[in-house]
Amino acid sequence: MLYLSVLRTNFAILIISFFSISLTACGSGDSSPDEIDNNDTLSCADENTQFVNTNYATVNAWDGGKLYDTWWLTSAAYIEPVENHPLWASQSTNTLSGSDTWRCSECHGWDYKGDQGVYSSGPHYTGFPGLAAAINKSPIDVFCSIKDGSGINPLHQFGTTDTVVVLDDFDVLKLTKFILETGENGLVNSDYFVFPGTKSAAGNFEAGQSIYDNKAGCGVCHGVNGDQNSGTTTLDELARSNPTKALHKIRYGHSGADMPAYIDDSLANELTVVEIRDVLTYLQILPLECANLDTSLGTITLQLYRRMAPITVENFLTYVNESFYDGTIFHRVIDGFMIQGGGFTTDYVQKPTHDPITNEANNGLSNLRGTIAMARTSDPQSATAQFFINVVDNLSLNYTEPTTTGWGYAVFGKVRTGMNVVDTIRQVQTDASDVPLQQVVINSAYT
Repeated sequence: MLYLSVLRTNFAILIISFFSISLTACGSGDSSPDEIDNNDTLSCADENTQFVNTNYATVNAWDGGKLYDTWWLTSAAYIEPVENHPLWASQSTNTLSGSDTWRCSECHGWDYKGDQGVYSSGPHYTGFPGLAAAINKSPIDVFCSIKDGSGINPLHQFGTTDTVVVLDDFDVLKLTKFILETGENGLVNSDYFVFPGTKSAAGNFEAGQSIYDNKAGCGVCHGVNGDQNSGTTTLDELARSNPTKALHKIRYGHSGADMPAYIDDSLANELTVVEIRDVLTYLQILPLECANLDTSLGTITLQLYRRMAPITVENFLTYVNESFYDGTIFHRVIDGFMIQGGGFTTDYVQKPTHDPITNEANNGLSNLRGTIAMARTSDPQSATAQFFINVVDNLSLNYTEPTTTGWGYAVFGKVRTGMNVVDTIRQVQTDASDVPLQQVVINSAYT
């Protein structure tokens, strides 16, 4: 039985500590002590203790993380297995075959909890336990468990032995380091990154966007929307369907690819656990859609959050694609509050609209500076075409409860570029009714 306890580090992360004294790797949970050949255990320890003690400090956890993912992609010397792993026949629920049965992640899960974690049910269920590397487990014991199954199951052989040639000893040692490493570079509790019982990441997507675009530079390889150089699955699809798998790849890199491991402390752009959580959260809202407002004072480019506000974004883009906003004005401007437009012509005639839409203000997005939200009357469900851009944080406009006064105003995007244009608009002179004395015209709106 795998017992997990949660520790808090100075970085407020939940680190997995395994207080079981056995490493239950990709093996049958029915193995008994009678199945273990103690002579093999002694032989592995006798032959490899000096090697492990000498070299353990020279290897790193992130290389082990890539091996845990897909080990045969980490070196040209390895050959992808064709036959099932010898232990695969001990289970019948997971119907994958061939090389997939040799992946550590397929047995023990991307959250490292095995049959007690994300893979406790569904097509990936095997019944195999998670990683149970106790804090009092020695590197040589873990090394031998991986190399020849010592202490767990003799069929669990991933090293080079007299009968099996799989991983060389240094790669077995890297896997050992991956399992035993502590702190931010060690195995982490996925509950810190993903809300328990859900697939929803628990970070700040706006902070994650800044890290994705700037510090980590993910967009250089994967593009703005994470749909480049990502194989058959885009980054957003992976992050939503299997967030712990995406988390593992952010932390340790992708096997066989020239992708940095963002826990690598030698990197200038090494990411903290909080930053990694925020990036994962950002990936889940991709892809972004953009719309442009070409105004008489400059162009504003908006990024729209369809994942968070699908009805509102669809409504807004409908008006954009119908050229509804072309020739309309920002008819209400209040410096220190917001700029509002999208409803009146230059003759101050209000344009006819489609029916009102559902208020999505309860989507978790906040009326912060630079965000765009739907304008409405006192009726919470009355928004049609008019919108406003917040020029300061207006938290009083956020959703609090489903009442007339508590519904708030639905945020559905944010200014990506052109905030300087917004600031210019907010400073124009207005009359007593907050109408600009010099019209600010939306010449055209387009995607």
